[in-house]
Amino acid sequence: MGLDPRFLAFEFSSGIVLRPQQVALVRSLVKSAKEGASSCHQMLMGEGKTTVVCPMLALVLGDGKLVMQVVPAALLAFALSVLRGAFGGGAFGGTPAAAFTAVRGVSPM
Repeated sequence: MGLDPRFLAFEFSSGIVLRPQQVALVRSLVKSAKEGASSCHQMLMGEGKTTVVCPMLALVLGDGKLVMQVVPAALLAFALSVLRGAFGGGAFGGTPAAAFTAVRGVSPM
C-alpha cells in the first residue's frame, strides 16, 4: 500500500511521527471498516489508542461521513481534547461533542 498523504498531514498537524505499528493498525481497521467487517485489536497503555489511532481513523474514515467515537465517561474530556487538538481548526474543521447515558433495567410496558 502506498503512502497516504492524510497520514503525513496528521503527523504535521499533531507534531508527532507515526510508528509503523500504528500505521499498520489504522490501515487494518480502515480495511475492515470499508469491507463492512468487524475488527478488534488490543493495544497496551501508551501505544496511542486515544491520541493516534482514534483521530487517524476519524480522519481516514470521515471522508464526507460522520465518524463517532464512543468512550467511557472518565475518558471523555481527554478524548475530546485530543480530537479538538487534532481537528479543531485549520485544514480539518471542527469536532462537536454530545454526552449520552445508558438506561438499565428498561422493560416493555
